[in-house]
Amino acid sequence: MPAHRRHRRPVLSVVVFLSVSLVLSAVPAGATSDGVWFPVQLPLDSYADTWGAPRGGGRSHEGTDILAPQMREVYAAVGGEIIKAKGEDCPVGAPCDSYYLAVAGDDGRGYFYVHLNNDTPDRPNGCDGLGGVEHAFSPRLVRELADRGTLAGVRVDRGEHIGWIGSSGTAAGGIDQLHFEIWNDRDWGVTGKTNPYPELSAAEDAGRTTGSGGVDQAVMHRDAGDDRIGTAAALSADGFPTARTVVVARADRYTDALVAAPLAAALDGPVLLSPARGGLPDALASELERLDPRDAVVIGDVAPEVVAELSATADLAPDRIIRITGDDQYELSARVADAVVAAGGDASGVLLAAGEGRTAGGGWPDALMASLLGAYRRTPVLLTRPDELPTVVANAIDRIGPARVDVVGGIMAVDPQVEARLADTVTTMRLAGPSRLETALVVADALLDEGQADDGVLHLATASDYPDALAAGPALVASGSVMVLMDAVDRSRPVLDWVDARDGIEEVHAIGGVAALPDEAVRAVIDRAR
Repeated sequence: MPAHRRHRRPVLSVVVFLSVSLVLSAVPAGATSDGVWFPVQLPLDSYADTWGAPRGGGRSHEGTDILAPQMREVYAAVGGEIIKAKGEDCPVGAPCDSYYLAVAGDDGRGYFYVHLNNDTPDRPNGCDGLGGVEHAFSPRLVRELADRGTLAGVRVDRGEHIGWIGSSGTAAGGIDQLHFEIWNDRDWGVTGKTNPYPELSAAEDAGRTTGSGGVDQAVMHRDAGDDRIGTAAALSADGFPTARTVVVARADRYTDALVAAPLAAALDGPVLLSPARGGLPDALASELERLDPRDAVVIGDVAPEVVAELSATADLAPDRIIRITGDDQYELSARVADAVVAAGGDASGVLLAAGEGRTAGGGWPDALMASLLGAYRRTPVLLTRPDELPTVVANAIDRIGPARVDVVGGIMAVDPQVEARLADTVTTMRLAGPSRLETALVVADALLDEGQADDGVLHLATASDYPDALAAGPALVASGSVMVLMDAVDRSRPVLDWVDARDGIEEVHAIGGVAALPDEAVRAVIDRAR
């Protein structure tokens, strides 16, 4: 056992094992199967099982006190949504008595982080209460507070840096600690609380911890909704305070949204996803109401009743909605390309990617990265068959008249004969690596080399399926960030090596939920980003 875990009750190791097993077996249904993340940066001073110990006023202790020096990092034990942030409304420059965070966990339980720092770091004038929010909450939460005016409703992810150790509230000044509680519900523990100690001990023993390096150089954040439509809405909310124009594409195929990204970027708006038939999902309706657009462009074969509901929800007259369709993905890409140029996009270059793979569903990763590059450059993305350039696409290239066509993807994705057909009339360049992950890295490098994007914020999307990142392009342009694709950790060495070679990554955003991109994969990137 780690040496710093001092002053524990003198019990036999077999009893410790049994108590851990019994408590963990009593965790409510829905609790994370991976276990909690240890909520304080190691090394620390001590923590002990003081559950039930007497407190003043006839109370008993209902948590675990983790003692560590002032300004050690505090992490979210489980992902969830902040219920309340005590101290967020303290006047700037005035003493603040207490800071804490209450989080409604994804596992159906509540998590309480108390005694966050309220003093000036290093306490030159003693316990002064003048630390301010920037020394109580993590840098990301401070930014969220500045943008939103409150932290209530802000999502945090398991293992994310959320605050700093201190001695605010009822703690004695300078006795720095985190009082950590686990509630059996997400309503302030009205149905009872769980002793955190066994779960903390299990987290430390299992290595679900963060060491002295901290995570301040690479904070985990997750842009996700309940499904691809909700994730597109989350990306839009992250990138656009408002938008005059929105671009809406059907959610059930990747080509429509990916060719739409440069158009949305040219119009300074997001790509939102919609069902092809049926009603408007709540996530889409809510985002339309929040953005309050004046115009909309609908890409692809979306049913009239969906467009009508979109018009009513966004309060747009029918003549404020433009529709762009095509007989197939190739004609659609050509027509959207014309719209990109008409919207003021850059016609000097065109990006070309496979609109289908040689195997079912295999063409999308390269098209996704072409879409991101096209959004940044505001240049059209045209789609091709793997072994043949469709006539409608060739005609679009002639009509647009670019000086260069960049082919995204290797020769198995787009055959050299497609490039050869273009070479007689236009300069071509191929952006490709030996795998889909490495092609994504080549595109990311191109964005960074061109000065289009910055690597301070790195977005990760799964390389296993396309839905979550369909709407990423315009949102990433709005934030100036870059994206790479991630597979299982043991198959992602090129990505990890690429991250290892960079020294400016401060935040890592996972696009989509943990089913698409597990915390383990994101954490592996964060570990390399330090």
